[in-house]
Amino acid sequence: MPNRTISLDEVSDAIRKQLVKDGINFSHWIRMQLRNHKPNESKSEVEVKPKPPKNYMCRNCLGNHWTADCPTLEVV
Repeated sequence: MPNRTISLDEVSDAIRKQLVKDGINFSHWIRMQLRNHKPNESKSEVEVKPKPPKNYMCRNCLGNHWTADCPTLEVV
């Protein structure tokens, strides 16, 4: 299994230090948190794409929308 690196801020690092102080293996704790995470259950809100900037133009049709949302693109 390859090593992975995560970035911790000061608060997160303090939590990590407390877990280690309490004798809890931090890597194991992270694995259990990731396994218990239910992405569909935790999101109660609908994600909304931000509007493109006013000066943004679609690369496909030069319209005022995201290129991925271009109505002139064919679905493959």
